[in-house]
Amino acid sequence: MGIKRIHVVLVVLRLDVGGMERYIANLANGLSRDRFRVSVICLDGIGAARRWITADDVELIELGLRSGNSWHAVTAITDVLQRLQPDIVHSHNWATLLETYFGARRYGEAIHVHGERGTVLGSNSCGPLKRKIRAATMRWACRRIALTTNAYCVAKKVTAITRSDLSRIHVIPNGLDPRYPNDQLPEMRASTRQSLGISRDELVFGSVARLSTVKNLELAIRALAAARPTISEPVHLVLVGDGPCLAELEQLAMAHVDAVTVHLPGHQWDPWPYLAAMDVFVNCSHSEGMSQSMIEAMAAGLPVIATDVGDAFEMISRPDAAGIVVAPNDELALTHAMITMANASMRRSYAAYAMTRQRDVYCLRTMVQGYEEMYTTIATKS
Repeated sequence: MGIKRIHVVLVVLRLDVGGMERYIANLANGLSRDRFRVSVICLDGIGAARRWITADDVELIELGLRSGNSWHAVTAITDVLQRLQPDIVHSHNWATLLETYFGARRYGEAIHVHGERGTVLGSNSCGPLKRKIRAATMRWACRRIALTTNAYCVAKKVTAITRSDLSRIHVIPNGLDPRYPNDQLPEMRASTRQSLGISRDELVFGSVARLSTVKNLELAIRALAAARPTISEPVHLVLVGDGPCLAELEQLAMAHVDAVTVHLPGHQWDPWPYLAAMDVFVNCSHSEGMSQSMIEAMAAGLPVIATDVGDAFEMISRPDAAGIVVAPNDELALTHAMITMANASMRRSYAAYAMTRQRDVYCLRTMVQGYEEMYTTIATKS
């Protein structure tokens, strides 16, 4: 008789396109099938990112619940858990915490693990009273469950809110594998640049992100326009993604069209051809946990300029430099960093370490093994 596999149910609000959803897909695909069985519950809808889950044995369940806490949601989760009979239920972010907590308690046969990634307690736009209530609720719930996160900065936020010991939180960084071998990148670079109307010798900065306020991509346009007089070759900015700030970015790009050419190719299921076309990756976020796109950029051999939010400093400045870290929303500092990156020898130096660090620390196997060890330890102690 074989060893019983640990059944893990991953709970998310939706499987939209984003960094967390990419992590969910990587984890669902990557967990050892000799030791684990995987299901995914979407409280709202499954969403377009379902295509990232390529393993054919992962059951995807859509509950069709809308935002806002309700006992109906708890009942729906309980019913699904009773059918699936999992060993571990792993919820993600504030929007899934309470319903999963009560659903898992009612089911009674699974260990609840909660993961926070990026912004803790949901949107930063909620008022102080709501955040205070959420903090008290999270503090109450998280004393009774296991905790995990992908970033040390988020772990510190969680401990501050829950008043629990930092050692209780399993910090497992994001990880991924390069999507293409290195020898395919030059051809990909040439064809993507040709499609964008960018010549071989022109300098390209870029980013892959949801075009939202928190990503602060307007800063990249303004800073690169300010840097342009000091850079000898023509410069381009490629912003891959879609989101609510698209129209604003288009207007700002037109205002600076004489200094920098901005390309907005929209959302791309495969951003790697665009990463291959770039010379420098830029992350301007106001807030971040651990950027999945930054890891993809490092895997593609790109030097990085990043604002000092989340774990950016940990990712690209320790022990050597994979890029330049600047203060958040500091246009002058970002301008100077872009001017520095116009030097090809500087870019090569940063890029070499970026690729090495990604493959040593932020590879997919390391991330998956981290979760396998955590799940096994938790299940064994139950």
